[in-house]
Amino acid sequence: MRFKHVAIAGMGLVATLTMMGGTALSSTLVLDHIETKNFAKKGELVFFADILDSKNKPLTEQEASKIKVQIDGEEVKGKFIVKTAKEANEFVGLGILVAAHTDYNQPDPNIFKMQRDGYQRLLNNMSNNDKVALWFYNDETMKPIEPWSSDPEKAGEAIDSRVKFAQKKPGEAPKLYYALNKVMENIKEQEDLPRRKILLLVSDGADDWIGLGRKRFEKKISSIPEMAKASGTKIYALGLALASTEHLVHLSKLANETGGIYRELGDDDVEGLADTLELISKELREQYVITFIPDEYSGGGDARVEVLMEVEASDGSKAKRVFPKKIIIPDRPVDWMKYVTWAGIALGSLLGLFLLFKLIGALLRRRGERPVYVEEDGEAVGAYKGKLTAQSGGDYAGAVFYLVEDVTTIGTLDANQVPIVAQGVSKRHAGIKIEEMRYELADFGSTNGTFVNGTKITKQFLRDGDLIQIGEVQLRFTLK
Repeated sequence: MRFKHVAIAGMGLVATLTMMGGTALSSTLVLDHIETKNFAKKGELVFFADILDSKNKPLTEQEASKIKVQIDGEEVKGKFIVKTAKEANEFVGLGILVAAHTDYNQPDPNIFKMQRDGYQRLLNNMSNNDKVALWFYNDETMKPIEPWSSDPEKAGEAIDSRVKFAQKKPGEAPKLYYALNKVMENIKEQEDLPRRKILLLVSDGADDWIGLGRKRFEKKISSIPEMAKASGTKIYALGLALASTEHLVHLSKLANETGGIYRELGDDDVEGLADTLELISKELREQYVITFIPDEYSGGGDARVEVLMEVEASDGSKAKRVFPKKIIIPDRPVDWMKYVTWAGIALGSLLGLFLLFKLIGALLRRRGERPVYVEEDGEAVGAYKGKLTAQSGGDYAGAVFYLVEDVTTIGTLDANQVPIVAQGVSKRHAGIKIEEMRYELADFGSTNGTFVNGTKITKQFLRDGDLIQIGEVQLRFTLK
């Protein structure tokens, strides 16, 4: 059976989803935390979720396209970025409380040796970016093994050398909950731990406070979940059902109240204790970090947030569970920069259109003012400004060129207003500029030069009847 998606919502909640149809299979999930601190600035909501299959292994295939978020009962569309804690550089502060009372140090089975080996394997898999600290408790007291550090392997090695066993007979009740109180106080005092904080222990739940009576005992331990919540710490507890299971209910309750995980190992499961502890290191690395960026949601005050993912069984059936939780989502301030940008784009577009229309208008006006002429029986009729008549030049003799532009160019290229392909004529040979009824002839640096009435010129104003020599072609200039 393949897990596709799981429905999750709320904060610090544990749920079991049972697959419908076929073989029943469950998935445990915990929405550890909803982070809203980047919502005002970046529009991001970040969900931290533990999603485990029926064997308490992290699910590894999550498709962001199937995740849905509902806020106050309405689905909010947006972008999802799904990463594991390792991929998101989300590290952990891990405190370990090692059980070392007399019942754990028996030769058959030697529970202490099993848990020591498991803890060492777990710590060997931790990163130097994580922080770890270890304590032990026995029948008489609790003491630190290793203070908070970024050297998990060293901490694991210290279990062998620094744990002390009390010299009491088997059956004496240890100081489990006294030790838990002290460890929680220590975690609460730390200011430089990662956001994710876990307290891990293996225990049979036995404690000398239990003999005080149920009410007094519950009052004694009531501060533990309160301190855990205040420091953001979850309790991961492995309950060992050895001589009795009656005290394990308290460990289960503490794990559930702090949003942690509780697992119970019976007599037949004790040999797998080290494997179970090693598996936890993988779970810590593969918590999911889901960043949600809503398309249209501005926040503001209390909100009922539901994060939904589907679970699909092998027969195609689906199951959904929703665990809503109210959280405070800050108002997202007006993104004035965005509006300024859009306003700038709009104004720029309007200005561009204005200039385009102005240019088109100018071109149309120029076209409207442009001289127009026609020919009737070889004579031009219309608004031309003068003409050039070829006096000689082979095939060009007798040809007439009318001056209708403000600037008329002469040369061999077709782009010239007067195209003449003849010996001695350059590509752009010369030009006539008409301004205020004055006609100025200019040579464009031609190879063979330009002549007016036999004199080579660079620039010269023309008079009616002037004879222009360009290459082998002579042109007579006349006014209209």
